[in-house]
Parts: sequence; structure tokens; C-alpha cells
Amino acid sequence: MPDARHPPPRHRAARLALGGYAALLAFGSLWPAGMPSVADPLAWMRPTWQNVLHVPAYAGLVVLLAAAWPLDARRRAAGLAARAAACVVFGTAMELAQAVIPGRTGSLTDALLNVVGVALGLVAGIWTALPAHVAGGVSDSDAAGGARPSTAAPRTGRR
Repeated sequence: MPDARHPPPRHRAARLALGGYAALLAFGSLWPAGMPSVADPLAWMRPTWQNVLHVPAYAGLVVLLAAAWPLDARRRAAGLAARAAACVVFGTAMELAQAVIPGRTGSLTDALLNVVGVALGLVAGIWTALPAHVAGGVSDSDAAGGARPSTAAPRTGRR
């Protein structure tokens, strides 16, 4: 059984993805304006639309965080609050750090859009974690035909 020191491979992969994603967000947030970089592909975009990108960016951050450290069912509310707080603190730190970067300015609007993204990411994470009968979807056993009584004759013998 995996423990905190030896997480399953999918959690290790999610943690690597989370680290890379957070580094990419930090790079894009903290690169000095006017300096050539690979972050300039967004330079053609109006600032309003650049601001709107904070929402999916921080929704993705919280989803990756939840995948990297899945929720314990016994402490679901505390786990959700901790993940949301970590993402909000990260986004706020990025906005505060921009205040000391040449050509960059921290923005309350951006910080609030980060919070909206975190909230939407949590909603998406909660919705996907709901049992299928609550979310209105099909459970794995239903999809495999496990919930319906079988009309086939029982198998006998070995294959």
C-alpha cells in the first residue's frame, strides 16, 4: 500500500505536472515586461482577454493540486479548503511579486480572477468526484453492465 513517501505513479506524475504548471504560471506572471521571452505569444491579445485567462489558469492549478494529493473522504471539507487556500495564496503572491518587477504591476482584478478560477476548479473537481447517481452520469459498473441483471446463461468450465 502506498504511503506519503511512496505515492502511486499517477500521483507522482500529477505532482510533476503540478510543479511544471506552477513554474509556468510563475514564469508568465513574473517575467519583466518588455523583455523578449517565450511568454510573448499573448502580447497580441488585449489586456482584458489576458486578464480573463487567469480564470482557467487557476482552475487548472487547483485541479492539478487535487490530482497530486487526492482528498481523504474523512476530511473532504478541510482538504478542499486547504487546496483552495494554497492556490489563492499562490495567486496572491504572484500579484504581490509583480509590484517589484520592472514593467509589471500587481492587480486586485487579477487576484480576484485567480480566486474565481480556483472556485470554478473546485466546483469542477467536486462535480467529477460525485458518485454517478448524484452527478447524473453513468457509474463504472453501469457502463460495464454490472448493475443490470444478466440474462446470459452462467458459464461453466474453464477457458
